[in-house]
Amino acid sequence: MNKTICIALFASLLSFCKGYTNLQIYNDSPYKLHATILSADGQNLGAMEIIPQHQMDWKSSYDNATTFSQTPYTVILRCPNGKEYGIWTEVPTGATITAQGSEGDKICPLPKKKDREIPGVTQEGSDLPRSPANPLSE
Repeated sequence: MNKTICIALFASLLSFCKGYTNLQIYNDSPYKLHATILSADGQNLGAMEIIPQHQMDWKSSYDNATTFSQTPYTVILRCPNGKEYGIWTEVPTGATITAQGSEGDKICPLPKKKDREIPGVTQEGSDLPRSPANPLSE
């Protein structure tokens, strides 16, 4: 029995040490964000887009690598237009981080006016004829 427990424990340790590092990134902001994960030496390890109120798991394998990234990681969160939303530094393996917990402005600019326009609607109101039945009439 002790031999079986030792083998099971060794197998689980071996699978743990096999070569995976992971981070959990939770986007608790109202914006779609782009996360870039950097190693301690500044290498870009990966990137992902995370929609609002969702969590993504980032996993890196170094099974076949002769060298691999050492922690701590840096995670840079960017808005859809590329502006920096926030940054996490000194992130250890296995950590869960949130967008709102990052350092930075934590706000994304609104799209330019042209991108926000709705077809058929002008700044003054609707392009429909103005009449008493149309509340936008003058």
